[in-house]
Formats: sequence, structure tokens, C-alpha cells
Amino acid sequence: MAACAPEAESSPIGAQAGGDGIIIVREKRHEHPDQFLAAVKEIQSRCFEAKAVVAQAQGWTYDPASERLSDTEIFQLDTERTAEYFEGKRYAKVVSGARMDVSRMEPIRGGSCKPVAVRFKSVEVDDGNCNVFRVQYDVAAKTGQREILKNVCAAPGAPPTQGGEPVSVPGTSSQCKWTPKVKLGAVVLPTPNECTLLPSPVHKGTGRPLVAIRMMPDHLRSASTPLPGMQATSMLGLVTIEQAVQISVGTRMPDGTFDMPADAASFPLAH
Repeated sequence: MAACAPEAESSPIGAQAGGDGIIIVREKRHEHPDQFLAAVKEIQSRCFEAKAVVAQAQGWTYDPASERLSDTEIFQLDTERTAEYFEGKRYAKVVSGARMDVSRMEPIRGGSCKPVAVRFKSVEVDDGNCNVFRVQYDVAAKTGQREILKNVCAAPGAPPTQGGEPVSVPGTSSQCKWTPKVKLGAVVLPTPNECTLLPSPVHKGTGRPLVAIRMMPDHLRSASTPLPGMQATSMLGLVTIEQAVQISVGTRMPDGTFDMPADAASFPLAH
């Protein structure tokens, strides 16, 4: 049976029905959350062990329980939310969340064995007239940097190939199809592992793919060495899924969606 056009889900704050826009909001989820929890707990346990050795050698008391994170606190260390807005030839993307930082973990007196969550945010807008601006926030410092690009019209790339049977996007009434694996002989080539919307995988006005689900290696693989000579080997199998939690079709955009964010107006320009 042919897939029907996605029905509009409940709209984000400020969005209204009756337009021709599309909004896709994806949130990062670990494919195997138990592995993620185990990996972070391993990182902490290695720090606990090193700190206990230091405490014993220096004659002070150390209780690892005072620094052990709960499961809820661990999941809050690594989050990401991507909101994409399509209307006519205009496009906007807002990415925000937190990244786990283990660089400040120190197994010494006065040091901490707690990883910290570093907040991040970025905005990209294409006004449909060959002008693009980007904002990279330094959330902790309450500042950031702007970048403005003019006359950067680019031809749309080739539309993503879809294969296999339609799959339902959990929590929505939409369906998508995965990008098929590409082989060169017996070798599977690295291709974007994306599930794009049905009935059309691209937005007609912008030529950009309409991605409902994306799967990729977890970025924490490169952040799994909290202490010299130590590595949380359980990080190596982690996979991240970006899954749509919101798909709104046929909607009017919230006011200011395609404007430079007001809180970034005073940020310095990138050179």
C-alpha cells in the first residue's frame, strides 16, 4: 500500500496550522542506553580507584559515594535536540544540548570525579535568497559568534535514495524509508544511515532532505579517555540515534524563525 502524506503532529510553540511549512524536531537517543550508562560508570569508577589510592597515600578520607552520579544525572550529561524548519526556499536549523566533558575530572584532593555537562547551541538560517547566517553560542559565557555569508546559492544535491519497506516513525503518524547500503563488490561503503520521510524524501522548495531518523557512531568514542593511559573500552560499541519527536506538515512558522536571533545581534562577526 502506498504511504500517505505525513499528518501534522501537534505544532511547536508559536507554530500555527494553515501554512505550507514543515517542521522536524529530532532528539538524540542512545540505541543501547544500558551500554552508555555502563561506560560512564566505568569512567567514574576508574577515577574513584585512582583517587582512593591518592587519599590513602596522603592520609585523608575519601568516599566515592559522594561523587557517584545517578542514572538520571548520567543521561543529562549527553543530550541533543535538532529543530529544522522548511518554508518555500527558506530553511533554518537550531541545535542545542549538552556534551559530557571529562577533561576536568581529577583524582586528587579537591578534585572531582564527576563528568560535567557543557551546554551548546547553534543556529543556521538560509533566507532563500542566497544569504546564510550562522550563530555559534558560548552558552556558559553568555556570548557567541556570528557568521554571515552572501551570494552562496548552491544547487541542491542529489535526493537521497530510499530502499526497503516503509517504517513508522515512533510517536508520530509519519513514515520513512532508510537509505540502502551501497556496496562496491563485497565492501559496504560508508553512507548516511538516514530514514527520510514519505512520500517525498526532500523538501521541494529547498531541495534539502527531510530526515526523520538518523543513526551514527556515538561522538563519545573520542571522549573516552578521562585519565592518562585509561580508556573506557565499553564506549567503542555505542551508537547514537536522532529520532523525530515532532513532525509538523502544512504549518505556518513561528515568528522570527528565519531572522537573526535577537540575543545574538551583538555577537562579534567571524573573520
